[in-house]
Amino acid sequence: MSTFDLQKTLSSPAGPNPKEVRVRFAPSPTGHLHVGGARTHLFNWLYAKHTGGKLILRIEDTDTVRSTRESERMVIHDIASINLMPDEGVEQGGPFAPYRQSERQPLFKALAYRLLDEGKAFRCFCSDKMIEEKALAAKAAGKLPHYDGSCTFLSKDEGDKRVAAGEKFSIRMIAPQKDYTVHDLLRGDVHFKTGMVGDFVVLRSNGMPVYNFSVVVDDYFMRISHVIRGEDHLSNTIRQVMISEAFGWEVPKFAHISMILGTDKRKLSKREGASSVTDYLNNGYLPEALVNFLCLLGWSPHEGMKEVLPIQTIIDNFEIEKLSRSPAVFDDDKLAWMNGEYIKAMDVKELAQRIKPFVERAGYNPDIRGEEWFLGVLATVRGSLRTLTEIGPHLEIYYADKFGFENDAKAMLATDDAKKVVQCFRDEVVKNKGVNNEQDLTTIQNTVKEKTGIKGKTLFMSIRASVTGKQHGPELKLVLPLLGVDETLRRIDASLSL
Repeated sequence: MSTFDLQKTLSSPAGPNPKEVRVRFAPSPTGHLHVGGARTHLFNWLYAKHTGGKLILRIEDTDTVRSTRESERMVIHDIASINLMPDEGVEQGGPFAPYRQSERQPLFKALAYRLLDEGKAFRCFCSDKMIEEKALAAKAAGKLPHYDGSCTFLSKDEGDKRVAAGEKFSIRMIAPQKDYTVHDLLRGDVHFKTGMVGDFVVLRSNGMPVYNFSVVVDDYFMRISHVIRGEDHLSNTIRQVMISEAFGWEVPKFAHISMILGTDKRKLSKREGASSVTDYLNNGYLPEALVNFLCLLGWSPHEGMKEVLPIQTIIDNFEIEKLSRSPAVFDDDKLAWMNGEYIKAMDVKELAQRIKPFVERAGYNPDIRGEEWFLGVLATVRGSLRTLTEIGPHLEIYYADKFGFENDAKAMLATDDAKKVVQCFRDEVVKNKGVNNEQDLTTIQNTVKEKTGIKGKTLFMSIRASVTGKQHGPELKLVLPLLGVDETLRRIDASLSL
C-alpha cells in the first residue's frame, strides 16, 4: 500500500497545468471492465497520445461495499488486454501516488473540515432513513427532493453537544443559490439554473467522501487538465463546480461523450447484459479489432479514410472536439465484420499463436502435424472467420477423426455421374502420387473431364464432396496438398462406398 503524505500533497503545486494535458480514467472496481467504460478509457488514452499528455488510471474505491481488490485486478487486466496502458496508476506509480482513493482519506477529511471551518459546510445529524423519508415526502408534494435545512443553522455549541453525546454526523456543503454556466468541449455552454441543487453531503458519517467530492479533490491535486467522461455524468458537473469554487480552484475542461445504445436503441448497460472486454476477448474478438470498433462509437475518420485503421493513424487524427454528440450504436454484426477483417490481414504466424487456445477449446490439436502444416491449414480457412471461436467447424475437413460426409454431399455422391467422376479422379491421384499443387489438380481435373465426358459443376462438386465431405469450402488446390495422398485416397474410397 502506498503511504499518503497529507502535508506534502497540500503544499505541492496543484490544479491544471496549461502546459500539460493530463486526463484520467477513474473506474469504480465492481467487476470486469464494461465496453462502455473501455470506450471512455480509450478516448482518454487517444487524447493523451495525440497531445503528448499523460493518462492516469485512478481507482475510485470509496464504495467499500461494492469495490474489491479482485475487481480492481479485473479492470487493470482488461485494460492491459487491449493494450491501452496508462502512464500513471496503481501499478505504474507516479508523482501523485497513491492512486487508490481509499488510500487518500486524510486528504478528503482535511478538506471537508476546511469547508466546515470556513462556514461553507455544516454538520448534518440527519440519518439516512430520515433523509430518504424527507425526499419521498418532497417528491410526493411535487417538490425537488432537496435537503430541507434541518441542520443548516444549528449553532456550534449545539452541534458540539450532539457530537459529545455520540451522535454521528455527515458534512454537508451549502449549495450556492445562483446560476452556473459550464463550457463543454463537445456541447458548448451548459447552463445550470438556480435551485437545481440543494445542500449536499461531501463526507459521510462513516468518514468516506461522496463521489462528487473525492473526484474534484483528486482531479485538482493530480493536476487533471481535461475530464473526458460519459454524458451520464453531466448532471454531476454542477456540484463539482460548486466544490471547486468553494476552494477557489480552477476547474478542468470538460468533454461529456455520448451514450452507447444497443441495436434496440436502449442504453447499453452492464445490468442489461451488455458484455465486458473479457467477454468479447473470450468470444474470439481480437483486441485490435475491439479497440478500432470502440473508436468508431462517437469518432469518425476523415472523409475518404477507411474504417479499419492502424491505431497510430487513429491517434494522429483524433480530436476530442470532433466527437459526436449523438448516441452511438453498438452493433455486434459490425464488430464481427471488423474482427474478420483483422483476422484476414494478420500475419499468419501471429494469428496461429492467437487462435491456438480456441483450436484446442474446439477439440483439435494444432500441433498434430507440425507448425508449417497448421499454418497452411489456417491460411485456407481464415477468410471465412469473423471470430476466433468459429474456427472449429472449419477444421473438420483436415482432421481424419472429425471428418464426415454432410447430407447434401452424400446426395450428390450417390448419383451415377458423381461415382464415375470420383472413381476416375481416384485413378489419376494414384498415378500422380497425390495432388501436390495447383498444377497437379488442374491436370487431373482435365483428364477426368476427358475420360468421363462430365464437366462443370458435377465434375468439380463431386471431387470436392469426395475429399472434404462438403459441397463448399476452401479451394481444393490448397486443401489437397495439406491432406496428403493417403488421407485423400482414404476419403475417396469412403465416398465410393456410400
